[in-house]
Amino acid sequence: RADRLWAAEVTVLQEARDPAAAARTAPSTQESRGGQQAEGPPSPKAIQHHTIAQELAANAAKSRVFVKNLNEGTTWESVEAFLSSVGPLTHGKMLIDREGGGPPAAIAEYASPASASIAVRRLTGSNLDGAMVTVSLAGGAAGASRFTSEPERLRRSFGQPNIVAPPPATHARSYTPGRRVYVGNLPPDSGWRELQELFLKFGEVLHVQVPVTEAGRPRGFGVVELAATEAATAAMRGLAKTVLHRHPLVLRDDTALAQALGGNVLYVGNLAASVRAQALRLHLRLGDVASVTVPTSSSGRPLGFAWVQLGSAQEAADLVALMHNTMLEGRPIFLRQDVEVIARDKLEVSTKDASEAQPLTDASLLDRLCGWALAAPPLQPWGW
Repeated sequence: RADRLWAAEVTVLQEARDPAAAARTAPSTQESRGGQQAEGPPSPKAIQHHTIAQELAANAAKSRVFVKNLNEGTTWESVEAFLSSVGPLTHGKMLIDREGGGPPAAIAEYASPASASIAVRRLTGSNLDGAMVTVSLAGGAAGASRFTSEPERLRRSFGQPNIVAPPPATHARSYTPGRRVYVGNLPPDSGWRELQELFLKFGEVLHVQVPVTEAGRPRGFGVVELAATEAATAAMRGLAKTVLHRHPLVLRDDTALAQALGGNVLYVGNLAASVRAQALRLHLRLGDVASVTVPTSSSGRPLGFAWVQLGSAQEAADLVALMHNTMLEGRPIFLRQDVEVIARDKLEVSTKDASEAQPLTDASLLDRLCGWALAAPPLQPWGW
């Protein structure tokens, strides 16, 4: 089926280059019935159809990626699972080197050009079945003309790959910016349940994260994700003057905070106790250049979160958009660019306290205070 689709698209591309020639060479209704082929210029409707086909073909070309430097034992199933980690594929196939001797390659088409661009940026340099692969847009892939498909090759058995690729990730909910609230100046003895109770009156709460250090100590802030942007906005407005355990809370738009200060380190929360670094690496489809750390307790038990260090802040932001809320070991994982502004939170609280302090201007009250001070017992060495 994939071969037939690709053959049909090649025909569309050829026709789109010259609609008039395609219309002249296409068999007419009369010819199909055994008569003579009609001659003459193409009709306006035929030219319109070819123009639409040309636009569709151009958009499809932007959605195709070329994957080279594959391992000799890599199958299409492994390549499909590898590429599907950033978006759904419509079709694709394995390719072999016409000149012989070179490693195999593959070509695939995504459902959208955006997914193809993300695949080029994220998957190039990743390890697939023991090989460091290169992913590029098919239209600009150097040396792509050397490769051709061979249906018989797809039916051969290559044995087990070095790394078993997981199935494409499924999302519990897609990521939507603007629905997260950063809660600063959090008391050290408060937990996620207290934050959940505070935010539930504004709408459905999807995630509540109270990050800790590798030693398990609270870092002084939390992040709450709600189901609607309006709920997050209402919560920031409604909880602006909330005091929790004698700590005035500082509320911020976490999306804006991540966009302004987010770096290349991701915080991954809501992990199951069975998730280790390698399982998380495979789930997120990370290359060898990425660093994954899953902190554990003194007994060796994972603390339920991880840090992932990527090559750039843009890669981290892309991974949040793609993999946040994907299911891993039965749980929707939480991804966020790791940002904290503890010093800024404390400064804002102290500044707010100073601005809200009321000066004492009542003269009669000052007189009474002075009289009380004069009539008070003398100060003793041990106190009053």
